[in-house]
Amino acid sequence: MAHSLNEVQVAQVLIQTLQEFRDKIDPEMPVQQLLTFLVAARTPGVTMQDVMKELDVSSASVSRNVAKLGRVDRHHEPGYDLVTAYEDPMERRRKVVEPTSHGKQLIKRVAEIFNKQMQLIEKRSGA
Repeated sequence: MAHSLNEVQVAQVLIQTLQEFRDKIDPEMPVQQLLTFLVAARTPGVTMQDVMKELDVSSASVSRNVAKLGRVDRHHEPGYDLVTAYEDPMERRRKVVEPTSHGKQLIKRVAEIFNKQMQLIEKRSGA
C-alpha cells in the first residue's frame, strides 16, 4: 500500500528520475524544456497554446522549447527528437505536440526508474 513520502524520499525519487534526463539527453537541459516535454508526454496531442498556459510561459518560449525537443532546433542544429509538432488539420493556426517514439521510450524509462525508487522506499519503510 502506498504511503506519503517525506522530503528526503521525494528528493531521492526526483534525483534518480531527473538523472535519466541528464544522462540520456543533455546534462544542461533547462527545466522549462524538461517541463515542456513532460506536458507533451503526459498529454499527447496537446496544443502549444495549452502548454503555454499550463507552464505560464510565452508562446515564443514554447516554440523555442518544442523546436529544441524536436529533430532540428531553430538554428538548424540537431534537437533531442523527443517531440514532434504539427499543424492541427482541423484548425490550421493551431500546432499540436506529441512525443516521438524516442520520447515515448524515454518517458517509459523514467516511469520505470520512478517506480523502482518508490518500491525501494516502500521496502525500506516496511510498507
